[in-house]
Amino acid sequence: MSDFWQEAMALEQAREAFVVATLISSRGHVPQDPGAKILVTQRGRHWGTIGGGKLEARVIEKCREILKIPRPNPMLFEWNLTLDIGMSCGGIVQILFEAHQPLAWRICIFGSGHIAQALVRILTPLPCQIAVYDHRTEWLDRLPKERNLQTHALTGDSSVIRALSPNGYFLVMTMGHTTDLPVLHEIFKSHPRATYVGVIGSTIKAQKMKNDLMQRGHSAELLEGLHSPMGLKLGGNQPHEIAISIAAELLLVRDREIHLRSTDKQSAKPSQRDTEPTSI
Repeated sequence: MSDFWQEAMALEQAREAFVVATLISSRGHVPQDPGAKILVTQRGRHWGTIGGGKLEARVIEKCREILKIPRPNPMLFEWNLTLDIGMSCGGIVQILFEAHQPLAWRICIFGSGHIAQALVRILTPLPCQIAVYDHRTEWLDRLPKERNLQTHALTGDSSVIRALSPNGYFLVMTMGHTTDLPVLHEIFKSHPRATYVGVIGSTIKAQKMKNDLMQRGHSAELLEGLHSPMGLKLGGNQPHEIAISIAAELLLVRDREIHLRSTDKQSAKPSQRDTEPTSI
């Protein structure tokens, strides 16, 4: 089993999605013992075996179907090897499918002041990758040490922003308007289709920021997507309450995007040949 954990960890570190299929129980003649596992990626079998032949082919097919479903829950299928798989064994198997998706929710925070300090502590337990950028290393050092958190000392080089994921969530909360503006300008210039762009501040600051960005060549239509003030309209001005409102808005946007991407309903349905998955 140590090989299984090593291979699963390698796939996770490589940020590759995979499904673990485990033979939970069996009755009659079956080609493998309970506890047998297989790791499957979109490229096919990566490690292990569930019994080979037609059963394994069906398991791999099912794993690849599951990988197309956004945030799938574990699924438990029971198959009759003769009736459902076309094998002569005559046994019955129960197989648990568990999907492991890489952390594709990328949140980039510019500034590591009081609100960012509170926000990071709210976000790190969630399934996301967080990167915090600031030229003030003493503030970066105050952030917690978490597996899904990286800190970067800014040097003023805009190539850092250009290299970021175009589908990321960008939160700008530096020391003020004059330092927020160049960061926002580069974000909109490099990533005009970013999922979320927000800047901390009041409605007055928001309007001034939009005016300054339009003077730098950004369209009013593009700037309609700027979240400012950031966060849902709840709570007060205490840093932790502001951070909670921002985190709630990020979750709202994330879930809306997941819903919009889940348009391929057919791929999410079990194969007509399969028994419906058992609730677990």
